[in-house]
Amino acid sequence: MLIRGARQIGKTSLIVRGLDHTRKAGSRVALTDLQRMSEAELADPGVLFPAMMCSLADQLGLDPVGPEEWRSIRSPGVNFERFLTRHALAPKDGRLVWALDEVDRLFTRSYRADVFGLMRSWHNARTMDDDGPWNRLTVIIAYASDAALFIPDGNQSPFNVGTHVQVHEFSRAEIEELNRRYGNPLRTVAEMDALIELVGGHPYLVRRALHALVTTALRLADLTSDSAMDLGLFGDHLDQMLVALQHDTDMVDAVRDLLDGNPVGAMAAGRLRSAGWITAEGSDGARLRCGLYERFLTRHLGTRTS
Repeated sequence: MLIRGARQIGKTSLIVRGLDHTRKAGSRVALTDLQRMSEAELADPGVLFPAMMCSLADQLGLDPVGPEEWRSIRSPGVNFERFLTRHALAPKDGRLVWALDEVDRLFTRSYRADVFGLMRSWHNARTMDDDGPWNRLTVIIAYASDAALFIPDGNQSPFNVGTHVQVHEFSRAEIEELNRRYGNPLRTVAEMDALIELVGGHPYLVRRALHALVTTALRLADLTSDSAMDLGLFGDHLDQMLVALQHDTDMVDAVRDLLDGNPVGAMAAGRLRSAGWITAEGSDGARLRCGLYERFLTRHLGTRTS
């Protein structure tokens, strides 16, 4: 299962809820969050695969395999595959649902074809052996970027098979329903319009705004007037955006192009979209996701014409 959506749009929440449902239905579950892995663990497949093996073993109550099974004469991927088939997918233990979150962190690694090609091979093996171990494994992969930009060989990609789920931002009707569930802190059409102009349908920003309106003395007028300030309600979220941008001059240039109303290249648009900062497919129609982002980025980055 492939779950794609911009960052902070709800992929992890969907995975956690799905795994909980699956666990209650009788399957074993495990979650590997690549965002929590260190650079050292991601630097080399010889470290990555043992780290994933230990994580799975801990979650499933298994003993990690020792050097007598994890042999240096084999590639790390083959060793990991043998751990899965001989231990994690033993027939007596039933089905395993394994979710991998923030898989984008592997897209730029030089060894990415080894990891994703291995996962694709499990899918292929499953189709050829109805009674084999791979029929007891379901892999859920959550990511934001366009995988085809990094894995051009479709035969080596797990991203063009299986079930695809696209996580979108909230529609107006969904924001209205969430507002109702919060007790209608937005009481008029004008207030609803003001919030949508400010944060669009971004799930994290919408929920945070409604939560603040209900649990604090903050009024919508306060929120909108202070929203683009560094110490406002969304300050930590906006600060993370700015820090990420300032480490990438190409992305800063792309944002300034958008602020000037100019198109951006396909690669830059894909990266900005995966970060959740722009909307629209393709580069020609790309625009900043919401008024909040436009006001904040104009204030800090300016435009090429300013």
